[in-house]
Amino acid sequence: MEPVESFDFDAKFLKQHNISNFSTFEELHKSNCRDIPDKCGVYIVFCPLSFKVQFKASTDGLEQYNSRELTVSIQALQDKWVPQTHILYIGKAGGTSNTLLKRVRQYVRYGYREVQNHRGGRYIWQLEGDKNLLIGYKVLINEDAKMYEENMLTQFEEHFHKLPFANLKH
Repeated sequence: MEPVESFDFDAKFLKQHNISNFSTFEELHKSNCRDIPDKCGVYIVFCPLSFKVQFKASTDGLEQYNSRELTVSIQALQDKWVPQTHILYIGKAGGTSNTLLKRVRQYVRYGYREVQNHRGGRYIWQLEGDKNLLIGYKVLINEDAKMYEENMLTQFEEHFHKLPFANLKH
């Protein structure tokens, strides 16, 4: 599939799901995510069009957790990469104790080794220039975040025949 066609999928997907308010990890870290709503929703990590993909043998996130290695080989990253899309990760934040603000803040702080509680999407931190990746989100009012995320992952998987790069499971 040509990159132009893949961007058509990305553009339609983002529009269909009304994902907006994109900021870089660096911007979110500097602001402590102050503009992210304290509400349920879904979020996407998106690769800017100008981003040059290079994998790192090390990670900016935690390298180990409970004696479990969290860094993977460059070969594993290459095998997981989906070159026809700029969507790298789809996540959810549902419930009163797990809002977009809390979940995105955890994710950002995890990449700066400030917390241990967001190992989901950890492959992001093995990309050169990871702090320049974008996070966009959608607040969910009357929808269940888990079901909405599942729908997004299914839609992505049906199109590309695999999950987004940093999603390790449904």
